[in-house]
Amino acid sequence: MLLAGILIPQKGFDSEDGYQTLLESHPRLVSLLDMLGLTGIHSSPLWFILVALLTINITLCTLFRVAPLIRRFRPEAPSPSELINLNLPPPPTPLPQGSCPEPFDFTQDRLVEGEGVRRGSLFSLDSEHSPQELLARLRSRLISRRYRIWVDTPPPTPLPQGEGEKGKKIPPTPPFSKGGIREDVYSTKEKSLSFRAVKNRLAPFGSLIFHLSFIVFLIGGIISIKTKFVRNVILAEGQSLSSREIAEGKVRVPDLRMRVEKINPVYEGKSYLTDLSSRVKIYHDRKENDVTIKVNRPFTYKSMSILIKDFGITPLYILRDAKGKELDGAFVNLSVLGPGSEDHFPIAGTPYTAYVKFFPDYVLEEGEHSSRSHLPRNPAFQLEVKEGERIAFEGLIMRGEQASFDDFSLTFPRVRYWGRFTFIKDRGKSIIFAGFFIALIGLVWRLLFYRKEIVGLIAQHDKGSKLQVSWKSDLNPKLFAEEVKSLLQDIRGG
Repeated sequence: MLLAGILIPQKGFDSEDGYQTLLESHPRLVSLLDMLGLTGIHSSPLWFILVALLTINITLCTLFRVAPLIRRFRPEAPSPSELINLNLPPPPTPLPQGSCPEPFDFTQDRLVEGEGVRRGSLFSLDSEHSPQELLARLRSRLISRRYRIWVDTPPPTPLPQGEGEKGKKIPPTPPFSKGGIREDVYSTKEKSLSFRAVKNRLAPFGSLIFHLSFIVFLIGGIISIKTKFVRNVILAEGQSLSSREIAEGKVRVPDLRMRVEKINPVYEGKSYLTDLSSRVKIYHDRKENDVTIKVNRPFTYKSMSILIKDFGITPLYILRDAKGKELDGAFVNLSVLGPGSEDHFPIAGTPYTAYVKFFPDYVLEEGEHSSRSHLPRNPAFQLEVKEGERIAFEGLIMRGEQASFDDFSLTFPRVRYWGRFTFIKDRGKSIIFAGFFIALIGLVWRLLFYRKEIVGLIAQHDKGSKLQVSWKSDLNPKLFAEEVKSLLQDIRGG
């Protein structure tokens, strides 16, 4: 439906120029589209039902993501089960009564790469330092790389029954009790530390912010469709208009008045329009402002914008009788600035119709009527006056010259420009722009500052300690693997 709303001109949406053009050229097609409701898609009940369902879907998906994101936002030291899942041996745990603790058997001294890099591969590093010293070195390197680190020291291993530190016979005691750990029945000879280091731990919230931007888009779009006000008004140089004159129904528009001072088209060569602007006076809040309105640079006051979209010429025609008495006079808006363009207007109070071609800077080249430029330096009119099918007058007249036909004469003493100004009041536009800004923040946050996580274990053995790490990265896992390699090489060399 969205694609159909974009491709098919919509009645009452933005401006009706496209709809009116299609109606004039293909009236039967427009009648069919109207019957099917395809010219009012954005105001149809089905459209709002689909938008509501989409809003509910996005909202629920966003809410379901909140709890997992909060858990990732508050990481903790890795659990034994998590270390196993990441290909790391678990830290020592209290052994059953009567059994002897055995040291860990680290046999994998090579780097494991290839599959599973995103989930985490294994690095190992032997060191002559104790686990606490190796952890201190690791911590300093991680902090310098802007990681946050969480460390967990596992409970000590219980000694066999009856071998207390003071040589006393002690009955079996569970490893954990309400009073805490019984220090006199546990040995702290074997040391093991597990840790988790996280960089950009808030990165997952970038996805949440990006999803929230869709809700903002939908809210802004609904407000825009329901409250948008668009009016096209043709004003000639010297004409004024109050915003109250274009308001209708319950639509409220900011109170202002504007007067068109000058319309300035800029051409490159003879036919290429490069710029269109209008100098206007705006009166509001007892103030007078001189502003320039352009095609892509509207004037905005409160929630209403004014821009110029098109222009043409509006010559003053004067009709006189055979005695020279003025019968009628008025400015007429003509669209005759394109090469070979012709427009027409009825002559008020008579059965005549005038057909006009306009040459702004008239010149006769090789017997052909032409124009040196688009600037009205030497205006001329190719005029044809008809009464039904009968041609009453046909010829070229310059500005101020008379065209005599039957008992009348017609002249164009003045020429000025007219502009088509569009007044737009859109309360949802700022909300839609805010949605784009929020989406941009979410994307930058999620893609540039993605989450990196290192989980590891430092265990003591006879010759020192062994560090084993595994990692996860939301994006670019191979680059992160190189970063982990560099980190361990730094620890080995430092």
